[in-house]
Amino acid sequence: MKKIVRFDPTQTYLLKEGYCALIVPVDHPDSANVSNKSHVSTSMVLKIEANGAFETINTLYCPIHVI
Repeated sequence: MKKIVRFDPTQTYLLKEGYCALIVPVDHPDSANVSNKSHVSTSMVLKIEANGAFETINTLYCPIHVI
C-alpha cells in the first residue's frame, strides 16, 4: 500500500504525468530526509485526479484543501 502525503497546492510546480513534480509536502512521514517546509522532487507522476490529487511510483499525494 502506498503512503498518503498531503501537500500545499499553491506551492506546486511541474505537475504533469510522466514527469517528477516539485511540491511542498506538509506531512511527509520521512521528515528526517524530506523537508516538510521546502520544495521536494517526487518520483514520476503516474496519474493526476481532477481534485488535484496525484499518484507517483511511490506515493499518493493529496492537496491540503481536499482532506
